[in-house]
Amino acid sequence: MSSVAGPRLNRSCRYSAELHKKTPLLLFSKTVTSGQIAFFMRIMHCLNQFSRSILRNAKLYSATVRPISIWFKRDLPASLPAVAWVTFGKRITPAILLLQLLLLGDFAHAAETFWGRPTGMTQSRLDSPISATWDQQSLREMLDRLSRAQQMPIILDRDFNADLVATLQFQQTPLETILLQIAGQSHSRMQVLGTGIWFGPTDRGNELRTRITLAIQATEALAKQRKVKGTPSLAVKQGWPWKEGVTLKQVIEQIAAQGEFRITNPEDIPHDLWATQSWPPMHPSAALTIALCQYNLTWEWSSFPDSVTIKPQQPVAQLRREYSATSEKQKQVVAMLEQAGKTISIEQEARSIVITGLVEDHELVQSLLSGTRAKKGGTAVPLSVKARRFSLKARNVSLKLVLDELAAGGIEFQCKGLPDQPDGSPNTMLMQEISVDVVDLPGQQFFEALLKGTRLSFKLDGLTVELASTGTE
Repeated sequence: MSSVAGPRLNRSCRYSAELHKKTPLLLFSKTVTSGQIAFFMRIMHCLNQFSRSILRNAKLYSATVRPISIWFKRDLPASLPAVAWVTFGKRITPAILLLQLLLLGDFAHAAETFWGRPTGMTQSRLDSPISATWDQQSLREMLDRLSRAQQMPIILDRDFNADLVATLQFQQTPLETILLQIAGQSHSRMQVLGTGIWFGPTDRGNELRTRITLAIQATEALAKQRKVKGTPSLAVKQGWPWKEGVTLKQVIEQIAAQGEFRITNPEDIPHDLWATQSWPPMHPSAALTIALCQYNLTWEWSSFPDSVTIKPQQPVAQLRREYSATSEKQKQVVAMLEQAGKTISIEQEARSIVITGLVEDHELVQSLLSGTRAKKGGTAVPLSVKARRFSLKARNVSLKLVLDELAAGGIEFQCKGLPDQPDGSPNTMLMQEISVDVVDLPGQQFFEALLKGTRLSFKLDGLTVELASTGTE
């Protein structure tokens, strides 16, 4: 017997802020209604006319300043968010600058959004509570039912033990917690990829988004370098449904056909049969990377954009990015990265910090840079665990899973007297199941509720939580 119940999500128009490098392009980070979009369009029209008037009077007006164009996409499939696109001509007019001041604010320095970050609609689904019961069913059956009920594509890596049988029960539990618990059953990783979810080995999942980001960037760089004016087949995102029994070679051939390129060495594709899957919309470059990485293979352009060559996978390269930060904020970020156990490359300069690491490392840095608060004197300091407030609702989930999620938010855990088991798995006291339902509690009270009945004690010290066994039954 199995059941999955949960509320259907209302569609909303969600969009993020970004400044395009060549043609000014603004995507505003907010949830809006169609009425607000219409009001926004009227404001933009007035601002555009105003800017043209100023430019004419100053004899700076040029025909290259194009009118504002707006497309509002509605009634999209449930797996895609509605978006409002606002594009401008190649010159920045006072309308654009004024709009930035009025609406963008801090988003003028918006952080780079890396490939695979969950969309607004995906995150809303992950946060929504549902009830589910499975009695001696395989993880594949559980994920299949969740995928259909929540209209969320799921990718299963070939090394994910989807046939493992388990009994799980959840009552009004966030979908993300349920997915993490399912991944934990086979000691695997759950990774959000845009509008879909990936399950597979932890090591592979840690590098997946970075490998895909690098593949897409390499394609874009070649298109720019060789001045290829149009590669629509490589730019279009589409869903990828795979039927039961399809071979890896057929999968690769279908991706190549959609991208309008050929494989120079198809004989190097290993033979393997796939189960039924439905991947979320993504570029052919991303789909090819995901398909091949399961076999420790990758690809490169042999003749862009006509052919690619499959080759053995090498250690993943890392991304290098520079972030504006004062010297004080740099010190705080470096300290928090060290406490989080990150060993990424950090270069500190006068007014910026250079990070070399994986996509998730950069997203952590972005969150740390934006997640600091200022004292009255103006010095930015991180929020201690005691000063933070927590809300959590979970039922019958492992304590280790909850601690891992908290660690992802910048909290460091030190375990004393809790050695790993002989097989390398975490201490049994960390793997015990807990249930907790708290709302807006300060750090001290939150951890008291979290560890109640676990025979574990804790001590809060800045950004660190020290855990130890009480030694009592």
